[in-house]
Amino acid sequence: MTTISISKSELLNRLQSVSKIISPKNTLLIMDNILLNIQDGTVKFSATDTQGRINTSIDGILTDNNISVCIEPKLLIEALKTLPEQPLAISIDDKFSTTIKYKGGKFELVGISPEGFPKEKDITNAKSISIPSKVLLNGIEKTILCASTDDLRPIMTSVYLSIAEEQINFVASDGHKLALLEIRDESMTEKISFALPLKNRNHSKRFHQTIR
Repeated sequence: MTTISISKSELLNRLQSVSKIISPKNTLLIMDNILLNIQDGTVKFSATDTQGRINTSIDGILTDNNISVCIEPKLLIEALKTLPEQPLAISIDDKFSTTIKYKGGKFELVGISPEGFPKEKDITNAKSISIPSKVLLNGIEKTILCASTDDLRPIMTSVYLSIAEEQINFVASDGHKLALLEIRDESMTEKISFALPLKNRNHSKRFHQTIR
């Protein structure tokens, strides 16, 4: 049995942040869940869909054991919203049954093994850039309307970013219309380009809410 203590607000915030990427039409049932990984004093929360992943974590957690479990977040989030701020005791047993105790009661969850949860890609050798969140959101919002909604052409549902010295270009197109936004940013020193998959406007909205 592994037991940790987390405040209600911290747990709710992390669950809400990562669950926004979960698709309502997952082909793998395990992707309806959030991966909770307790490792060496850090609790990591992860959720994924077919094209992206969101991770967040809480450090400084006291625990004697390391364990991972997958839990369905929707009902838990709604239940946590009804509680006042207080410390919560989360216990996970060897069969992944998860209990969250609060003052005057508890939630019991049927956790499942994390074995089938999609593995995180190795990005050790990937380039890293930092873009201000307001700049990224503005670029997406100004161009996403021209992106395709046809899942048969996934690259066309993306916003393409081209970053050069002191400039960021956002481009989206459905093959009939095209949007281009050029933003001057003196902090940009790396040259890199990539497609940011947003799948559709609903996915884009969830993405916006996550990084605001």
